Amino acid sequence: MLVDHTYESIKALAGFGVYELRLDDDIGGQANIRVVFFDPPSELVPLPNNIRPLRVVWILEVLPKKRNDWTTNELTRFRAQAKLITSRMYK
Repeated sequence: MLVDHTYESIKALAGFGVYELRLDDDIGGQANIRVVFFDPPSELVPLPNNIRPLRVVWILEVLPKKRNDWTTNELTRFRAQAKLITSRMYK
């Protein structure tokens, strides 16, 4: 099965490396699922004990979405999660 999905940066978090992937199919009775992920900038260097052979994309949250915009609480949570990953996993 070939799957073609679109993703884009969350505009309110431009520059943080936080993106949303849209899954428009019904999965487990849920529709309009969004996968929010953190794609760290290439200038971030992993800590020595965290070196992996391939680049890591961090899943922050997966949720069904009924509205087009993000709430202030969601944006704050995504920003905090990206900062936490950056502080714990990168120099």
